[in-house]
Amino acid sequence: MVEDVNETPNGTRNGSRVGHSRLAPLSYLQKSGVTLALWWAPLPGETAPDDAVWVDLPIGAGRTVPALYLTKNAAVDARIAHQGWQVRRATP
Repeated sequence: MVEDVNETPNGTRNGSRVGHSRLAPLSYLQKSGVTLALWWAPLPGETAPDDAVWVDLPIGAGRTVPALYLTKNAAVDARIAHQGWQVRRATP
C-alpha cells in the first residue's frame, strides 16, 4: 500500500475496494530509501533484491508481520540482533 502523497496517484491499482487501493513499485521503495516494507508483495516482473531479507516483526500473542528489509540500517540491525527476530532470505 502507498502512504506517500507523491506516489498515490501513480501507484499500481490494487482492486476497487475502499481504502488502500494502490501499491508502490519496488523501484519506488528503493529510490525512496524505504527500510522495512510491511506485507510487501511483488508486482508482476518484480523480485526482491539479492541482499534483501524478510524480518518477522512481532505484534503480540505469538503473531508476526513479515517485513522486507530493503535499506540496511545499523539501528534496525541492532534491534534484530537484540530481540532475536526471525530473519530469512527474500530470494530463493
